[in-house]
Amino acid sequence: MNNTHHTTILQSINFENLIGIYLVSNTPAYLYKHFRSSTTIYELSRESVIDLTSEYMSISSKVEKNLEDIVKAYSIICAFTFKSSMEAEDFFSKADMDFLDWGEFIQKLFLSTASSEKIIFIDAPPPRVLNLNLNQVSISESDSATKTVNITAVHSPNISTVISNG
Repeated sequence: MNNTHHTTILQSINFENLIGIYLVSNTPAYLYKHFRSSTTIYELSRESVIDLTSEYMSISSKVEKNLEDIVKAYSIICAFTFKSSMEAEDFFSKADMDFLDWGEFIQKLFLSTASSEKIIFIDAPPPRVLNLNLNQVSISESDSATKTVNITAVHSPNISTVISNG
C-alpha cells in the first residue's frame, strides 16, 4: 500500500462543499448531520477500511494541520459511520481525535445510535402456493346487500377445497 493511492482517493473527491458545511457548523450535531447527508461522504465511505484508516492516521500525525486536513479528518470519521458497526467501533477505538474539537462528540453520537448487526439463518419450508381456478368463482347477492363469494382453491391436482366468504 503506497501513499500515491491514498492521495488519489482524496484528490478525486471534491471537499469544497464539505469545507463550506464545516465553516457554517455551529454545533457538532449540525456538522455530523450535514456531512452524513453529503454524497461526498457516501462516496468516501465506499473506500476500504485500510485506506480510510491510513489516510486518517496520516492526517492525525501531522504537526500542523490546515483547514482542509481538519475537514478531511471529519470526512473520514463520518465515512466510517456508513461502515459496519464492528469496523466503525474498531476505528473509533484506535483513532486519535484529540486534534478535532468535535471528534469525540461525533464518535459518541454515532455509537449511541449504531445498531448491532446480527445475521440469523432459519431453515424454513418453502412458501405454499395457492393456485386459484378463476373459472370456478361464483358471486351471489341476497336482498340484504351481502355478497357471498365461493372460490375453489386447488392445492394439488388431486385435492380441492371450497373457500366461502359470507
